[in-house]
This record gives sequence, structure tokens and C-alpha cells, in this order.
Amino acid sequence: SMDNIYVGIGRISFPIFAFLLMKHLATKQIYSKYLIRLGIFGALVVGLSLPFRGVVKVANILPFNILISFFVAVLFLYICSLIQKEKGPLWVKISMLILNLLYCAMLSCVCDYGIYGFLFLVLLYFYFIKSCCILLFLVLIFSGLININSEFWFVGVLTTLVLLFNDYDKKSKRLLKKWWWFYVY
Repeated sequence: SMDNIYVGIGRISFPIFAFLLMKHLATKQIYSKYLIRLGIFGALVVGLSLPFRGVVKVANILPFNILISFFVAVLFLYICSLIQKEKGPLWVKISMLILNLLYCAMLSCVCDYGIYGFLFLVLLYFYFIKSCCILLFLVLIFSGLININSEFWFVGVLTTLVLLFNDYDKKSKRLLKKWWWFYVY
């Protein structure tokens, strides 16, 4: 059926969007630019989808769209970078990081892909900062967990694998230089 085709396409597109966003964010670290764009476009999509969802109850607008999911992950990373730059006792920084994680994790529960999607995005970002096998393994686990309730759970894992192994070849960065394809797509 057509619904299954749309679900399959979504399971392919989420890792692609995540890959491009987190790779670019890890290399450029321009959090505010992404927060503004994702916030504006995410709110626009929520607003434009309201007539189609029937705004009788607040629950009809949940879960929020994928752009809000990305917004929450970028917000978490931005706050982490601010905490890291602050001077002060280590226990205060750790406490702030834990509060940030709890806050953004709760926000992610009302977004597409939920907590697993949020953790997938954050782990993918840290994988691009510091490539290591443990992070790669965790990214692959969470790429499966975000789709666990779908018959297409393996599609997200395969897409993530293809993207990460394609990125391993440092010579072919053509995909990343065409960032505007992300918005066209």
C-alpha cells in the first residue's frame, strides 16, 4: 500500500537528513544558524499541518515534525558547548549537562522519532567529532531502535551504514558540498 511506501521513504530520509546536519554541524559548529532555521521552518510546518490534523485537541498536533526533532538535538549540543566554555567547578558543569540532557530528552519525547531519534542525532554528532568504534556501534544500534516498531526497521540501519562507510573515504566529499540539496529534498 501507499502508506508502506511513505514509511519506507521516511526510514531512508531520516538518516540522510541526520547525517548531513550532524556532519556539517560537527565541522562548522554554527549552532545559532541552525537553531534559527530549524525553529522557523519547524514552526511553519506545524502551523501549516494544523488544518490537516484537526486542531480539536493538543494531542492532534503531536508528535512534532522532524525539523523540531532536529531543533531539540541542536539545542542540546549548543547548550553543551556553552557549558563547556564556562569557567567554574566541574560538579556545576556536570550538573548543568545532566539537566540539559534531561530537559532535551523530555522535549524529544513529543517529537518524531522520540528519545531514540534524539540520542541517534547526538551520538552521530559525537561520532563525527571523534570517530571511534564504540560510537559507531551505538549510532547503528540507535538507528535500529528509532525504527523498531516498523516493519522497515532495517532500512534506517542500512542507510546509516551506507552513509557512514561512504563518509569513510575522505576524498569524496561531494555530497557535503551540495548542502542546498538538503533543503531542496
